[in-house]
Amino acid sequence: DGDMVGAIRIYDSILEQEPDNIAAHIGKAKALNATGKWGKALQSISSVLERNPDNVDALVLKGDIFAERGNTEMARQAYTQALQIDPDNQDIAEKIQNL
Repeated sequence: DGDMVGAIRIYDSILEQEPDNIAAHIGKAKALNATGKWGKALQSISSVLERNPDNVDALVLKGDIFAERGNTEMARQAYTQALQIDPDNQDIAEKIQNL
């Protein structure tokens, strides 16, 4: 947990300098989710999707967060959107099947 808190701080400092850094937003979202702050993780993902609505990594992470919380409808929506962008991605197809 301490490692993730440190990671969040690092991502925050990167984002202060580079607010459009997609990788930092996604990394921050993963770290926030790992510490149980899934609401804030979804906010970071929203920041990515506002800038880049076709970001497959952000959509899959959004789906993962909803799936972990038992919200299969929202998870399916995010995964389906990701699969439409990357139709050959078997990992996403499996995530949809496993819901």
